[in-house]
Amino acid sequence: MTDQLRPLPQTVAGIIDQPGYVDTDFFFLATVLERLGEEWVDAPKILTPEQFDEVQEVIAGLHLPEDYRLYNDSTFAAVVAAAVELLPEEVWAKLHLDRESWEKSLKSHRNLIAHSAKQGGPHRRFSTGLPLRALRDATAVVVTLLFAQHLGVDGDALSCAADGQRVQRIMKHKTGTLVFNNSGLE
Repeated sequence: MTDQLRPLPQTVAGIIDQPGYVDTDFFFLATVLERLGEEWVDAPKILTPEQFDEVQEVIAGLHLPEDYRLYNDSTFAAVVAAAVELLPEEVWAKLHLDRESWEKSLKSHRNLIAHSAKQGGPHRRFSTGLPLRALRDATAVVVTLLFAQHLGVDGDALSCAADGQRVQRIMKHKTGTLVFNNSGLE
């Protein structure tokens, strides 16, 4: 994995050991999660193969420049959703992390950071306070558990690791289930 995903595992370990700027750490972790999904799962593409073939036929008739390329990639949200499916339900239960709200917030805030011109007041409040730190830490937990699982940690050991990550990283933000909403945390 060190060679295949270089430098992701090393950089993630560095961020977890010594966090830096919250927004850059979060953005990097979201990118790592996307990369893991691209590497380990087959996420659905935007278009079906049939739809993509139809679009390519239409474009072929437009006589576009030879270097024009059309891609049928998976969206960030689809890749992340497929990647986090790799973790068993027992792990999610141990984390006390509301998966649906985390995925929605991850997508929303990753896109707002990536396309910063679209940021508004609510996003700035989210990203300058506790909510983005909680989102960064929750994302680090998920990435860490995916790495551990990929290295062969499974079953009770993975559930125990999830519980340890909850105590160390999630409970500092909320003792119950960590739930995200548009304005921050519930």
